[in-house]
Amino acid sequence: MKTRWEDLTPEERFWSHTVRGLGCWLWNGAKNSRGYGRLKWRDAAGIFRADYAHRVAWKITNGPIPQALCVCHSCDIPLCVNPVHLWIGTKKDNTQDAMRKGRMRPPPPSSVRARGEAIGVSKLTPEAVASIRSSGASYRTLAARFGVSTPTIWHIKARKTWRHVP
Repeated sequence: MKTRWEDLTPEERFWSHTVRGLGCWLWNGAKNSRGYGRLKWRDAAGIFRADYAHRVAWKITNGPIPQALCVCHSCDIPLCVNPVHLWIGTKKDNTQDAMRKGRMRPPPPSSVRARGEAIGVSKLTPEAVASIRSSGASYRTLAARFGVSTPTIWHIKARKTWRHVP
């Protein structure tokens, strides 16, 4: 006799969307643009919730995920929901794991990064930045004069950007 969908527990419904193999158990439901399994459901209060499939697999198997921690893959397969392949770590742990496995390159040192007018789309020069910082004109006036946005002027004056210009 065929089981009705409504008769399944949430856990049984979740696992019915997986293909279990010898290693990875692959999620065959919806996925996002980066290849991670995604699912949506309506909670007891009727509110729609969404989460990654591997996080739900962890919760079903191991309980709640401690706040500010990630569920990471030891197999590096985004669609894998095999609890044996999942581990808890910080974002830093996850990034270091990816770099160690060659899935991510470390950022270049700050001495090598392009800044200021070396960035190809920059509209300003160091002289213009110095003029903006010393001007008493309104942000809107300066933005119109230099062809940039008002938030750009704020960032320059607050030294959030163009910090290398005295």
